[in-house]
Amino acid sequence: MIKALADLAGTRDNETGFHLKRVERYSHILAQAASKKDAFRRRMSALFLDTIGDVSVLHDIGKVGIPDAILQKPGPLSAEEFQVMKTHTTIGANTIRHIQLQFPEYGFLATTYDIALRHHERWDGTGYPGGLAGETIPLSARLVALVDTFDALTSKRVYKEAMDFSTAIDLMKGDRGTHFDPGLFDVFLEVTDEFRAVHGQLADSVVLPGP
Repeated sequence: MIKALADLAGTRDNETGFHLKRVERYSHILAQAASKKDAFRRRMSALFLDTIGDVSVLHDIGKVGIPDAILQKPGPLSAEEFQVMKTHTTIGANTIRHIQLQFPEYGFLATTYDIALRHHERWDGTGYPGGLAGETIPLSARLVALVDTFDALTSKRVYKEAMDFSTAIDLMKGDRGTHFDPGLFDVFLEVTDEFRAVHGQLADSVVLPGP
């Protein structure tokens, strides 16, 4: 079911072919590393760790409800277009909620819902759709926000070139404690070599440059 929904989202998006596969692997790596830290260990159940990679691929499922003129625009969105784009979070969450009502026994759908709705919230409270801040943002959404941003920066899109790993990481360091959970970001810095290896295995064309 998850894979089918992810494939559906992929047919409508302009992101590169291996984006979801990388997000899946990155999410698993980061969650496993964070689970070894005292700050996160008790908040990551066995179910969370087993399924976070799988359900992370549905973070943008709501984009199926965004018009092509916005979703596939090869350039910056206008303010009005961006407001429409923001609704992919609530569209996605509503989609998952309907599935939950049909299959309440599937506990992993609660995490999927949180990710779809909250992966654009920011640690400092300036994100959307709810302007949540700090630990009021579900941990799963904080984790996917970080890995999704990293993959977006290090991948080519129709409107931009890819950054090399070092440049992307340096840029993201400036958002530690504003966009990203600072504790989770510190764990991310410990596993960047693993992220680099995943990107090499699942590159859309060639391995990105960088030391």
